[in-house]
Amino acid sequence: MPKSIQSVSPCTSDHGEKRIMSKSTVSAFRQAVYNEAKTLKIPIVDERAIDRLGINKGSVGGTVDMKYRDGEETKIKTFLAVAKYHHALVIYKDETFFIIANDTIWRLST
Repeated sequence: MPKSIQSVSPCTSDHGEKRIMSKSTVSAFRQAVYNEAKTLKIPIVDERAIDRLGINKGSVGGTVDMKYRDGEETKIKTFLAVAKYHHALVIYKDETFFIIANDTIWRLST
């Protein structure tokens, strides 16, 4: 398999088309969120700590989707401010960060 195919991750743009994010970009995004959360002392639970994550969508009042693009640190800070405000855990699963607070799911992804 060519190296370029091994090092990419598919993502969906705002218009529904697939775009390709390099693993280094996804890794940099993940590390930026972890670093900011550490600064704000917000706990993040990820695949190392949980075996299975299920969200009962019937009990959710709404969903807020936030898409991170290179250099948009404001999205990370806004997302983590929601967690801090609600005293909520941040969950990381499948290259997406989640906050579940007050019948709302907040998602931050690339």
